[in-house]
Amino acid sequence: GGGGAQLVLLDHGLYRRLSEDYRLAYAQLWCALLAQDDAAGRAAASALGVPPDDYATLAIALTFRPPGSRAPLGSGMSAAERRAIRERYASVGPAEVNAFLGRLPRDMIFVMRTWGLVRSLNRALGGTTRQRFVTMATYATRGAHRRRPSARAEPAA
Repeated sequence: GGGGAQLVLLDHGLYRRLSEDYRLAYAQLWCALLAQDDAAGRAAASALGVPPDDYATLAIALTFRPPGSRAPLGSGMSAAERRAIRERYASVGPAEVNAFLGRLPRDMIFVMRTWGLVRSLNRALGGTTRQRFVTMATYATRGAHRRRPSARAEPAA
């Protein structure tokens, strides 16, 4: 009430231990998506267990951009991109969406659910899509370049 800083703890009830390999591949996926590097994105998605035919749909779900788009992330899609996506997914209904989600690894579903919460909170707090992507880029880059605990050098005796 006195205008001071507040600490807010959000307990979303979602907890799962992700493997180090998953963490690294997920960070690499985001680095590739944000750099608009289709080949690296496909490789990272494959390492996560995402079927190759589902990569484009996953990329759209995470970034609101089709793979290969050169539009800056956080900006609107071009009319041609929107038209192409509408045409590609025109016949997709709830059964196909459920089938897509069923093909994704459980860890990916968990992370996507958590990501949805982050996106919603960002919007509710007045954040922009661009700010969210900049934050994701910062931490994905850090995560992709952080060495695995087993790969760290042992201190000299």
